[in-house]
Amino acid sequence: MNINEIFGRLDKLFAENRISEVERYLTQALSEAEYDGDRETMQAIYNELISFHRSTGEYDKALYFCRQVIRLAEKMEIDDTVPYGTTLMNVANTNRAAGNLLEALAYFRQVRDIYQGQVSPYDILMATYYNNVAMLYQDLGDFDKAVDSFEQALVIIERHDKAGNEIATIYVSLGESLLRAGRLDEAKDRLAEAVRRYQLMGERGYHYSAALSAMAETFYRQGDLVQALKYYELAAEEIYGIYGDNDTYRVIMGNIETVKSQLMN
Repeated sequence: MNINEIFGRLDKLFAENRISEVERYLTQALSEAEYDGDRETMQAIYNELISFHRSTGEYDKALYFCRQVIRLAEKMEIDDTVPYGTTLMNVANTNRAAGNLLEALAYFRQVRDIYQGQVSPYDILMATYYNNVAMLYQDLGDFDKAVDSFEQALVIIERHDKAGNEIATIYVSLGESLLRAGRLDEAKDRLAEAVRRYQLMGERGYHYSAALSAMAETFYRQGDLVQALKYYELAAEEIYGIYGDNDTYRVIMGNIETVKSQLMN
């Protein structure tokens, strides 16, 4: 079975919501590729297994396959290539998701070293790298570094015509990092741009509501309670319309009550 057939059948399992069959299918395909000595296919399947187990929260399994794909790359002598750098990005993101933040940072530095000199500074791969490492800096609480990395991602991705959603999402993340760094005026500018872009695209959903909520918090921290209330109410309406009465909605409603009580005093 070639790699296109493997991933074609995998796509079919996901499309039919047969998630419980994915692990067995991929491990069987991996065994067949190993028997055939097809290391390129093994590498691709390892990456898929890493991503799958990360998405299901099975971090021990995901990290096991991270170790396996690194060993395979060493045997293949491809550990200085761009494809291996992209594999390491998968490994770094998995370590971040598993809470191994310093390990993730070390892997991201390896990705950077591989990409430099081999990947164009404006390639989408570099935007992906900067966006992912920025999220790691957020987790580490280093919001100024997160801001720097999000801004570098933005410079690259704004050069790509079909990246409207991605650009707006980075503006949200950048604004949130600026907010956490206490750079409130800058945060408000970036979040306003995110809101504007989502409205122009007619896009709604989690990231749009996050932008509205972060705008509300920015106004609140600046003492503008009227604008804070306005944006919290917009965020609550957006969340409720899509997800109903969930935890995020209840947190925002709590913020609304806090702001209202302060306005009455």
